[in-house]
Amino acid sequence: MSRRTRMPALDTRGVLVALVNLIVLCVLRTRTQDLPPPPHRDPFVYQGHHTDTFQVSHQLPDGVEMKSYLFKNRPQTFFFLLDKSPIPLELSVTPCASPIVWSLERKPLPQEDFYDEHRVDPFLEFQSSLETPVTLGNWSEERRRTYRDPTASAGLYSITITSTRSDSTVRILATTTGATHPVYPALPADRKVRVLGTARRNVTFAWPDAAGAIVARPIEYCIAVTRVRNFRTYCSFMSHTVGDEKPVLSKKDQWGFSWEKEKHKQLRRKANPVEPMLARKIVSQQCVGSNREFTFKGRRGKTYYMDVYAIDKETNKSEAYEGAEVKLPEKRSKKMQIVDGGRMTLKLKQDNVPQMVTFEAKERMPLLSVEFGVCAGKIPFEILHNKKLVHRSIVRRWKRVRMKNVLPGNYTFRFPRLKRRKAFVSMHVTSRPSLLTLPRDMSINVYQPMTTCTNITVAWMGTHKKQKYCLYVKELSEIRSLKRHRCSSANDRPKSERVLCMRYRNRDVNKALMKSTITGLKPRTTYVVDVYLSRGRSGPVAYKSVNVRTKGGRC
Repeated sequence: MSRRTRMPALDTRGVLVALVNLIVLCVLRTRTQDLPPPPHRDPFVYQGHHTDTFQVSHQLPDGVEMKSYLFKNRPQTFFFLLDKSPIPLELSVTPCASPIVWSLERKPLPQEDFYDEHRVDPFLEFQSSLETPVTLGNWSEERRRTYRDPTASAGLYSITITSTRSDSTVRILATTTGATHPVYPALPADRKVRVLGTARRNVTFAWPDAAGAIVARPIEYCIAVTRVRNFRTYCSFMSHTVGDEKPVLSKKDQWGFSWEKEKHKQLRRKANPVEPMLARKIVSQQCVGSNREFTFKGRRGKTYYMDVYAIDKETNKSEAYEGAEVKLPEKRSKKMQIVDGGRMTLKLKQDNVPQMVTFEAKERMPLLSVEFGVCAGKIPFEILHNKKLVHRSIVRRWKRVRMKNVLPGNYTFRFPRLKRRKAFVSMHVTSRPSLLTLPRDMSINVYQPMTTCTNITVAWMGTHKKQKYCLYVKELSEIRSLKRHRCSSANDRPKSERVLCMRYRNRDVNKALMKSTITGLKPRTTYVVDVYLSRGRSGPVAYKSVNVRTKGGRC
């Protein structure tokens, strides 16, 4: 019975070096075809144009764009063997999800008499015979870079690429026929995208014609408008739109080694490709045929990035224009004027421009009181004197700001943008002392045992100051919007809804309790009860509304 001997694990780097040496040796063998091969060997020619094993060998075929996955900050080297000289050479590297740093080197080939079957180790002889590599360039790019040499020398060209920001895919093209058979669309010298104008929220941009740069090659333009940034290549935009996939090694890329499958699983586990950006960040993404002008609608105060890509319909290859960006001007702030003793109500909207109210102090004033009232939630505000910030605070229900020794000049009350849909805030500005005092409890209590079919009894807290209290009641079914109802003031309510208005005070704050019975109501009906507090020109400030339902049955 035969015993199977377990083979030791192979070094991946050693296999790659041996493979590259094999490629070079095979090319050298093809260069000596004029010599008769040894009688006991068959001539061997390596088919370097095959792309099936690219992911393993990293050997670039001539004239075919290859795609490879790069891990962040992990350099990868790719090879292109040029066995003739001089010959035109083009090497193009296109970054996708991340900017890259890459370098290009050339190792000259040995002399033609290098191959000798009597030598013991031709691979070792080849390595020792190589001259010092010639560095042809180093680049740090976010867009496609092409190295061109019309009289390139024969040698082994190595391209070392590092992805700097994240994992990324990269596209590499090596060709010796780029001058006669271009792969990518040729753009004009002026490849800038220009904004033609903005009208309200509409933005129109245009770009130069690329169709005349290539004879008999149909060109289609595709545009991308985002709120993220400019994407310097088409594959960069696609990577951030649909995301990149983890590296996949097909069966054609495998050499049959036992460690390949496990190694590939480890690489997939370590892979961290970019995820697609949020769909709301993409304003427009479409192909517009041969049109060279596009208009989209934006939002005021937002910045937009516009990119244009020329797509060759025959090869499906692309070339990117120099993108542009534009920021739509914000809507002018609404400025309203308020005078001493004036009162106004502002309606603030979501994503609206900051709303401002100005007050002009013509002379020095000993006191200026500003009262803010909010029916629900909280609203931030700022006070500026001659454009200089002097106060910042937040209004919750009601707030009074007293400013002493007021200097002459313009005072601006600014309310920034809201996060919610809309809100109402009332303002009252006066140079007289504001004497309004709020109770410690702004709720309305209902005496449920005293509630009948037609009567309800409510109570609320007062203060030790003599102030005016007004009680209102209204059927819930007659209120279209509770939010708007809570934001209404006593001055907006009709007299038919008013139950009473009275002035009240109690020196003992703990006993400052007012009670009222509302009569003449309908059975089995829900009512909304409101109380408003005011003193002089200050207020009115609303208590928290309460809903009460009258009883039914026998009354």
